[in-house]
Amino acid sequence: MLTFESIDRGRREELLPPLFRILYGNMNAIAPTGEGYEKDFEEWYGCVAPALDKPNRDIIIIREDGELIGFFQYYINETTFMMEEIQLVPEACGRGIFEALYAYLKTVVPPDTPFVEAFAHRLNLKSQGILRHLGLTRTGEGNNCIHFKGDAAQLFRVLGESRKEVPEFTVL
Repeated sequence: MLTFESIDRGRREELLPPLFRILYGNMNAIAPTGEGYEKDFEEWYGCVAPALDKPNRDIIIIREDGELIGFFQYYINETTFMMEEIQLVPEACGRGIFEALYAYLKTVVPPDTPFVEAFAHRLNLKSQGILRHLGLTRTGEGNNCIHFKGDAAQLFRVLGESRKEVPEFTVL
């Protein structure tokens, strides 16, 4: 069974390290920093942990049969649904988890939110392709990342039209 749960902010010191292991494994294969695990974790944690103090920011922990398989980090403000990070263990890719996550997010993102934005690493061609498929347009580049922006309603329409079977999921 697939489950989605918002991160327990009081347990961030316990929960963030396993999330980083997934991120590090994926990004080290795509665009290694050359700095090493500890230094990369320290920099990531230094940004993510304080950001969780903001009420409009969240991390959704994704589990399958109780096992951690990924996470999705985002925030929502008056005008924008910002997709900050989505990471899945490689074995979970291609099984409809992405579509199930967005089916869940459709219930979280206010329907009148006009825009969606995301960044993709310049070397992560797969992510760039996914963002374009979702209707986002490249709007800029900086710090090794490409900025994408689009219409939030269009994003959910594209995902709703997906032919993939969406796995059953529970929200904890």
